Amino acid sequence: MARARQRRSGRSQPRRPLDRLDPAHATSASLTKLLTNSQPYQGSAVVLSGVARTQGQQVYNSQFHWWGQTYTIDAPPPGKVLWYSFFINWQIWSWSSSGPQNGSSSQLRVDLAATWRWELIANPYLFPEPQARFMTDFGRYESYTSVPPGGSGFNVSWVVPSKSVTLSADSKESDPTPLEMLLATKVDGNLRLWWRGTMSDQIINDWEYGFPLGFGRPDEIYWSCAVVPPRLPDVGLRVPPGGSNV
Repeated sequence: MARARQRRSGRSQPRRPLDRLDPAHATSASLTKLLTNSQPYQGSAVVLSGVARTQGQQVYNSQFHWWGQTYTIDAPPPGKVLWYSFFINWQIWSWSSSGPQNGSSSQLRVDLAATWRWELIANPYLFPEPQARFMTDFGRYESYTSVPPGGSGFNVSWVVPSKSVTLSADSKESDPTPLEMLLATKVDGNLRLWWRGTMSDQIINDWEYGFPLGFGRPDEIYWSCAVVPPRLPDVGLRVPPGGSNV
């Protein structure tokens, strides 16, 4: 197999979740107000974070030839969810092919290109189509390699960049909001999500291949959220006849 000369490279991002309430998440006056004084909730927010790892790869049968894997994430505790953030680190995608064959006595140049795409959605095994989509990214990979005399095929890899998103309570993007649709994926105390990827428009030396031949996936999904707990009722003090507070 020949190895490609890559035309671009990715830069590694730190593998860490958000671990504190970043003022950048207060993207509007209304969100800031929620963080400071939200009736009937307490005024201070609790920020939670963690790392979700896949529970196994599965092929999801669809017209777009998605491959994917499941993720189970702790649902937020009771209260007002102000925002929910996801961070997916860079991924290594690869593409292998058994052709073309080189029957000549000189090197055969191979120009290749493919469009990659991934999405983070509600688990399709639990929720019907159309799926709520919480993250997505795509791009076009182009490179070239060479096949030695008498050889065939190639194996190339590239870096898909990291991606992050914050779903906020005051979003006007849709009705219901993306945050509300995310919270609606709660089953048995967990958010049931699905990462899926695909490749399309694959071209090898001007020949188009209709079936995806590549593969890529993230190792983990980092998440964090801010929740304002419910306001506890003020019951006051009861003073019994003996004079001791209880």
